[in-house]
Order: sequence, then structure tokens, then C-alpha cells
Amino acid sequence: MGTWEYDNNNLPNWADGDDDSGTFVFVAGNIGVEYNFDFPLQLSLDFRPEIYFGDEFREDDFAADIALGIRYKF
Repeated sequence: MGTWEYDNNNLPNWADGDDDSGTFVFVAGNIGVEYNFDFPLQLSLDFRPEIYFGDEFREDDFAADIALGIRYKF
């Protein structure tokens, strides 16, 4: 959950903009798999879907991130 505010009073005189503010809520989760080799190496792949609700914080209501991890395990 969060809020944002845009105040054009801090902009130079030549810049034109409107004051704006809003709130948002987003839900996120993590899904992942990992593999341990016989030697001290571990690989992982993670997927993080995010769903946004709110006052036009984003143009779309869905985002996703993917991560690849490589670890030396000792």
C-alpha cells in the first residue's frame, strides 16, 4: 500500500504541470524452482507476478519480474 504526490510548485517557471496525488495497493507473490548440483553450485529461477489497484499509479494493472540466481554453496 502506498501514496504518491506530484507538486509542480518545485518546478522552474518555464515548466508547466498539474498538481496530482493518489493511492495504490498491490499484491505480489513469488514462485520459484532451484536445482542443486553434486558439486557446490545451485541454480534458481524465480517469477514474481504483481497486480496493482489504485489511482492510475501504472498504466496497466499487471507486472511480472523474472530472476535467475547462481550460488556457490559451501
